[in-house]
Amino acid sequence: MIQVNGVSKQLGPQTVFRRLAFEWGPRGAICVCGPNGSGKTTLLSMLAGASAPTAGDIVLHGRSLVHAYQAALELVSYVPDGCPVYPFLSGREWLDFVKSIRPCDLERERELLERFGIAHLLDMRIDSMSLGTARKFMLTAGLICEAAILILDEPTNGLDLASFEVLRDVLARHRQHGLVVLSCHDPAQQRQLDVTAVQLHSLEAQ
Repeated sequence: MIQVNGVSKQLGPQTVFRRLAFEWGPRGAICVCGPNGSGKTTLLSMLAGASAPTAGDIVLHGRSLVHAYQAALELVSYVPDGCPVYPFLSGREWLDFVKSIRPCDLERERELLERFGIAHLLDMRIDSMSLGTARKFMLTAGLICEAAILILDEPTNGLDLASFEVLRDVLARHRQHGLVVLSCHDPAQQRQLDVTAVQLHSLEAQ
């Protein structure tokens, strides 16, 4: 499902990656591990098409992010760390925007709004929400998209125990037919999510 072919990434004078080369199958759950500042967020953003590699190519289910960008993006749903959404939007407006540009599962949306306990907060502005509430809306937007690959950067940040269980359930379902790629710094949460841990440094070609 994901093939990374000789990918390098340069940020100004800094070389973040040199000749990344790996392949991950069409189903399962993978957690990219490494110390802070090692490039986990950079890698996930490249896999999601949010940033371009300096060299090399990333192929998603046969579609190149370099040569067939729009077609490849149709396969991915990406939830970055933080909450990079216009702060004046409400939760409802953000979800409506996502549904206007991507095929989405409306039944799953209703389920997540209820289980995350945020259905009554749909008309609250993003900048009035707590970190945890804003994170739940970001996750809901990402998890309702009908995509073969879910890419989630630190998705457990700001979640209470009940919401973590909701996330675990949804990811367990998705991994049966698609691929989940995430970062998570907490080893206990990695075990609970039942992910395959992959060390970032092991992905560079020797």
